[in-house]
Amino acid sequence: MKDLERHFEDIKSGKFKDYAILAMDEDGNTLIHLHGRGPVIDGLLHEAQLQGDDTTRNNSLNHALKAFLGD
Repeated sequence: MKDLERHFEDIKSGKFKDYAILAMDEDGNTLIHLHGRGPVIDGLLHEAQLQGDDTTRNNSLNHALKAFLGD
């Protein structure tokens, strides 16, 4: 959480000119806040999708392996 707070400080200070904030609360409500140039935001969202896909794939594989091994 400390790392996230530092990034918000960087946004407030103007160090980050382009940023996308994606969040979801416990009720499933989403927050999407985009700030910056279109092509940069597009790249940020594309990178987030790639990282999300990798995380989902890795979690699925880990879950399947644990189920197979009986853990």
